[in-house]
This record gives sequence, structure tokens and C-alpha cells, in this order.
Amino acid sequence: MLFLLTMLLILLALGIAAPFMPALTWSIALAVSVQRPYRWLLRKTHRPALAAGLGTILVMLLIVGPVLLLLERLASQFFQVVPLFTSGAAQDWVQATLQSHPKLNSLLSQATAGMDLKDSARTAAAFIAGKLQGILAGSVNTLTQMAIMLYALFFFLLDGKQIATALGSILPMTAGESSNLLRRMQSAVEASILGSLTIAAIQGTVGGIIFALLGVPNAILWGFMMGVLATVPSLGTFLVWAPVAVFLLLSGHVIKAAILVACGMFIIGSIDNVLYPSLVSKRLEMHTLAAFFGVLGGVAIFGISGLVLGPLVLVTATELIRIWLPGAFRVPTTES
Repeated sequence: MLFLLTMLLILLALGIAAPFMPALTWSIALAVSVQRPYRWLLRKTHRPALAAGLGTILVMLLIVGPVLLLLERLASQFFQVVPLFTSGAAQDWVQATLQSHPKLNSLLSQATAGMDLKDSARTAAAFIAGKLQGILAGSVNTLTQMAIMLYALFFFLLDGKQIATALGSILPMTAGESSNLLRRMQSAVEASILGSLTIAAIQGTVGGIIFALLGVPNAILWGFMMGVLATVPSLGTFLVWAPVAVFLLLSGHVIKAAILVACGMFIIGSIDNVLYPSLVSKRLEMHTLAAFFGVLGGVAIFGISGLVLGPLVLVTATELIRIWLPGAFRVPTTES
């Protein structure tokens, strides 16, 4: 009876925590990732609460702040563009631009024969506006999750060691096994965060170089925006290079637009799929293919939190199987 009551209460506790899993996941991930700066602050201040508070403020200023500012700017730009399509002003500008480029105008006329471009543009604008309204409606929840994340981050920095010790004490395994499991879990979180930031930096740099070579104005700024959006799977670099490609096309630079689309799809867009599993798999002590599906499956199940939870679940499962079957997942070496 006591066992059933305990299981029921555990399920209820998980149900209570479920709405805040994204915030808790990223607060734990950030707490693990900023351990070195936090320890430096702790050595300088000798006051754990002050060091944890300063660490949380730094995360808010250096990570959360720029992301929120960039997303706000993107949203404001979208809301400015949508009325231009619904009013027909953008269509008139496009038509005037095409008339100044006869070859491009002829090509598009043949490709869109029988289509009402203005009506299609209005329909697309209405669709985009509906999506943006949905995003705006969910912004309150996003801000709430970020506030909870920062609040939890403070306590994970302050009491991280005690929490890890408490977690290790309830695991039904030896001290060495629990210590090794917690080490692997910490390594998985660090690998996920550092891997995501590294890939985002590479994508932003490559995108900025491509923009500069194609003569796109403010290439550095667009590359930075691409790097920030690359950390968000639901957004991605497509939101940057696709509008720029459309701008180049409508400006008469057909070849440049085609080059940018090709680079965006096959170079920028494939960097994370190719490099991320390789970067993460070494730290996870896991095969690259397993890391690849761990990340993709985690994002599919948990959303953006899957970048951390996917590899973490795989590493934990692998380590538990190794405890039960000590010889599992260890490939014997052969002598030549």
C-alpha cells in the first residue's frame, strides 16, 4: 500500500512539474554550462548566494537578453511587412520591379501563368498573420518560462552540489556507479550546449561570408542573426537567408539568388546535421549515428528542450544498461 501511495505521489509530482519542464531543462543545462564562471565568481566573492545571483544576471544579460531582443525585432519586421501585402502595396512594388527587368518578368510570367499573384499574396499574408498572432499569444508563456528558468538557475547554481549529492543518494547503485552516471549526465549536458553554440557560430560565420561574397548589405549583422536563430530548431537559419534570396531575386540578381538558395539548403542548412553529431558523440562516448538520432528524436519529442534531453536520455539509458550488463556497448579491439 505504501509503495502504491509513493508511486501515485511521484506521478502527481511529475504532473505538477510537467508544464515547467522546458524552463527546468534549460536552467539545469545553463547551470552545468556556466560552472567555471560561477566558481570564479565564488572564489572572488566567497559568498555563494552573491555568486549565484551574479551568475544568473550574467546569463540574463549575455544570453537571454540578446535572443529576446532579436526575436522582438524579427516579429516587429514581420508585422510591418504583412500589411504591405494585404494592402497590395508590396505587390505593386514587385510588379514595378519586374517590369524594369524584362527577362525576369517574362520568366516569372511563364512560370505563374493562370495564377492570380495578388490574391495568392493576400492569402499568404493572411496565413502568416495568423501564425504571428499565435506566436504573440504564446509570448506570455515564453516569458513566463524564461522567468522561471532564471529563477531556477539561481538555485541550481547555489545548491547544485547538494542536489547532485541528494540525487546520487537515492539511486539504487553503488557510490562509484552513481558518481559515474552523474558524470556522464553532466558531460551530456555540456556536450549538447557547447555543440549547439559551436554549430550556431559556424552557421552564422559561413552565412555571413556567403552574404559578403554575394554583395548583400550588412552581411555581418545578417550572419549574427543567422547564428542566433540557428540555436532555435523551430526557427533556424531559413528565416534569414530565404528572405534575402527573395530580395535578391526581385532586385534582378537571379544568379545570386539561386546561389544563396543552394548554399542555404546544402551548406548552411546541412552543417548542423553533419557536424553536430560528430562534435557531440565524442563527449557522449557514443557512436555518431546514435548521437544523430538522439538529437533529432529528442527535438521531435521534447521540442527545443530535446537538444539537451535527447542526448541525456540516451546517455543515461546506455549507462544503466552498462551497470546491468558490464560488457554491453564495449567493442573489443582486434590486433592486426
